[in-house]
Parts: sequence; structure tokens; C-alpha cells
Amino acid sequence: LESGVLPQSQNFTFAVPFQKKEAELFYYISWCGHFYCTEKYFHKREHYPYCLIMYVQRGKFHIEYRDYVFDAQAGDVILLDCVEPHYYSAFDGLEFLYICFDGFNAHELCQYYLKKEGPLIRSERNQLLKNFLLNTVAFFEGNGYEKLIDTSMRVYKCFQILFSKEDIKQNGENNDMAR
Repeated sequence: LESGVLPQSQNFTFAVPFQKKEAELFYYISWCGHFYCTEKYFHKREHYPYCLIMYVQRGKFHIEYRDYVFDAQAGDVILLDCVEPHYYSAFDGLEFLYICFDGFNAHELCQYYLKKEGPLIRSERNQLLKNFLLNTVAFFEGNGYEKLIDTSMRVYKCFQILFSKEDIKQNGENNDMAR
């Protein structure tokens, strides 16, 4: 595991689809997991080829992305298109779930959502995403195998939860985020 990630963490790595056509037609997961972190965990990148959804289970997560600077807290969801410069770092005691993905129109869909809502998502529906990510990690922990179409549906389900407008708050209500 990387610096600042505690041993009880779970991290699953997946191969990119072998056929270029599959990568163009379907979403695919490159990484997913459940991390427990110290303040030594951070990433500062100019570019990373995936999109990233993170759910903060406990603690705080410092994020710098585009013109946004904020500290996500328990119950928050963070969405990043990592092809853009980004920085994130843990406060001691951070616990979060995550899924890195790519494929089909992943970046376009991520950009569409970011333009409408921004990278910090505070919604009652975040609990649904948390449960979905916990189930995803548990599936892979049990050595689960699924076809690419099923993995693609997992990614799309994350967006279906995020795009549901019933409870999503507007950026103006996210008082802890500086722009």
C-alpha cells in the first residue's frame, strides 16, 4: 500500500479491457477500494487518466481541484476528472470509499456533472452511493467476477445515484467550499 494508507485498507486493481473496442463501448473500473488513512496520504497530479468518485466515511479530506478548495467531511461525495490537475490529502483518521473508472464517455459524463454541480456533493442520496460502494468493495473482496457489461453498469449506477435531482443541493449551499 502507498504512504499514509493503513494495513486494514482494501484496494482492488483491474486490467483495462484488452480490446480497444470494449474500452470504447463500456465503462470499466481500474481501481476501487476502502481506505483508512493517516495525514501522510496525499496525491498531487497534473494528469491521471481516470475519473474518480470518493465517499468520505469518516474524518476529513482536503481537496484542491480547478478553482475549488475545500475540506470534505463524513457523508460527502467528491467527483474528480483526474485528467485535470488535482490535489487531495487526508487529515489523520480519514476513511473513504472510492472507485476509479474510465471508458465509453466517462470523461464527458464526469465533465457534464462537474459543470452542473461541482466536485463536492452534499446530498441525502450520498448514503445510497456509500451503500453501493460498500457492496462493490465487498463483491470484489469475495473474489467476485463479473462480465464487462456488469462492471459498466456499476459505474453507470454511481452516476444514476448522483444525477438523481431529488435531494442534490446547489453549489451555493456548500458553504465550506471556497472558490
